[in-house]
Amino acid sequence: MVWWVELGAALQSGNLGSRIVPYVFILGGLLFIWEGVREWKRRRLVDDTPTETVRSAAAGRTELEGAGTPIGEPVERPFADGECLVARYRIDRAGGGSSKTIATGTRWTAFEVDDGTGTMRVEPDDGTTFEFDSAHRREVRVDGGEAEPPAIAEFCRASSEVDTQATDSVTRSYFAHDRRYIEWWIPVGTEVYVLGAAELSEDDSGLVLRRDDTSDEFIVSALGPSDALSRTGHGVESLLFIGLLFIGLGLYALVAAM
Repeated sequence: MVWWVELGAALQSGNLGSRIVPYVFILGGLLFIWEGVREWKRRRLVDDTPTETVRSAAAGRTELEGAGTPIGEPVERPFADGECLVARYRIDRAGGGSSKTIATGTRWTAFEVDDGTGTMRVEPDDGTTFEFDSAHRREVRVDGGEAEPPAIAEFCRASSEVDTQATDSVTRSYFAHDRRYIEWWIPVGTEVYVLGAAELSEDDSGLVLRRDDTSDEFIVSALGPSDALSRTGHGVESLLFIGLLFIGLGLYALVAAM
């Protein structure tokens, strides 16, 4: 409780410059370590779950690989023509030497995974972890004073998710800034890796893949399990290193202030 007393004293005295910064570093380090442990658990989950075939899959935690085909209407790419299973976009605005994200979103549809032995319905949700192949990433930069390409302008006008005035007239202040439009997508027919929990559908027509309540994980990836595992492992090491570094800096600053 000593650190809490010190923090309270710093707040009361108004001397926050040298006294609160160490605690910010320590708190930040703890957050990085927490995220690293979370990613490590996710890595273990991927590593410990064997890939099954649709034909042999049973209710419970399930890992599948196969071609993804939408059930019903596919998702449209945000900033270009193309049908996909999942699409993500981000809009950044530059100004004053910095960049600010002004809109972001992810869209998906229920789809079937076909691995050659059968098909299983996959139903992503709001907390699903989506992973995209680097080949299906596109970035468009628009200089200040220039108009958006027609497909991007149309998306902005039609999307209720984009809260910006940059859709109609180049005279608006938004267009004085440089903009960056980034999209990621998983095309229809892509070989996808999915991990979740197989459950009996409500109409008893077969199994459907949803979130695994035990691990609270649901992964839809355009990467294979080995690539997803490798990327997650790299993230674990980086997060833990940054967390320990921040905590070390915070403790050093505390000792130096004594």
